[in-house]
Amino acid sequence: SKSGVVFGGGAEFVLPQRIFVSARASRFQKSGSLVFVANGEHFDLGIPTDVSITPFEVSAGYRFASARSAVIPYAGGGVGWHRYKESSTFATATENADETFRGYQLLGGAEFRAGRWIGIAGEIE
Repeated sequence: SKSGVVFGGGAEFVLPQRIFVSARASRFQKSGSLVFVANGEHFDLGIPTDVSITPFEVSAGYRFASARSAVIPYAGGGVGWHRYKESSTFATATENADETFRGYQLLGGAEFRAGRWIGIAGEIE
């Protein structure tokens, strides 16, 4: 399948100097079966498999307007760790995957203040 549901959450803290620090964690998990791809054609092998991806990201940046503004543009960057796990019914321990990868990010966006403690944002990473 080329799609799935991701669940997660996070928190952001804004310092008086308009600097923010945020942390997010999420999880994707899906069960299916292994496939073999040859010349763009997919062959279902009928072997049950479970896949999960668990990202954890920490970022910091600058907000370009005060907290009293209705729309607050921002920019920043950070680091993330993504844990990838894949296991199949008939796989040996060396055939299953359980690895963590580190990555870096640049981000920018704008936040609309919906209330004192709630904001709705659009972001590009």
